[in-house]
Amino acid sequence: MTSTTELDTLRVTAAAMKARLDQMASNPETNTFFKAKLDEVEASRSQLRTEITELYKEKANLAQRTLDLTQTVDRLRKEIAEQKTAYDAMAARNHDLELKLSVVNDHHAQLQVELLKADDKIKELQNENQQCVTQLLNAKSREAEQLNMAKDLYDSLLRRMRKEDVDRAIAQAGPQAGLLHAALPASTAIEPNVRIAVPSRPHRSFVGHDAEVNAIAYNPTGAQIVTASSDRRVRIWDAESGGAILTLDGSDKGASTCCFSDNEVAI
Repeated sequence: MTSTTELDTLRVTAAAMKARLDQMASNPETNTFFKAKLDEVEASRSQLRTEITELYKEKANLAQRTLDLTQTVDRLRKEIAEQKTAYDAMAARNHDLELKLSVVNDHHAQLQVELLKADDKIKELQNENQQCVTQLLNAKSREAEQLNMAKDLYDSLLRRMRKEDVDRAIAQAGPQAGLLHAALPASTAIEPNVRIAVPSRPHRSFVGHDAEVNAIAYNPTGAQIVTASSDRRVRIWDAESGGAILTLDGSDKGASTCCFSDNEVAI
């Protein structure tokens, strides 16, 4: 019963609305108003379609940019991974180098200790060498004194007797006969009043070697001197001026001896 009444009410309402629409449709002013509204709606619809098209285009651009950004991010991630791998490799290599550097530092410290020991040994050898030089000079001085004594004795014999009696006088010299025979061989002629002495100061200095000089030799004419040194160099000097003429180097060891060839074309 209620449903039928509601249906009848809806039918009455619909009929009234239809009558109202028919009345409005028959009114020219109403038609003009609705037509204008329809035009506005159509214009708005067209504008909305245009805006929707632009939005789709922008959406497509954004999608493309998103894709590009995604690819860029993937590429950057890959580069970061590669750089991390390279960094890890460099860190490992740096660690190895640090270990090697530590070993080198330890070896260097040991070498420094050995170098200090070697310096002490060199100083000790230099002191021993100086002592040997001093002993050699003393021995040369004693030898010169003995030669002077022999010459004085020989001069005394020459003043006291004739030349042909010298051999007989030497035979009669007693304990000093051995000294005369050692200093005066039969084939040697000694000038009287000539004394032999070791020099007390250097006559000329030859400066140039960085270590001890092991050997010295004159050339056949006596105009040049060659020296061999522990600094692994051989030098040729002018005997008169003391100036260096030529330096020969390149040896991996110290030079211990030297001499000129007889024709002076080689050392």
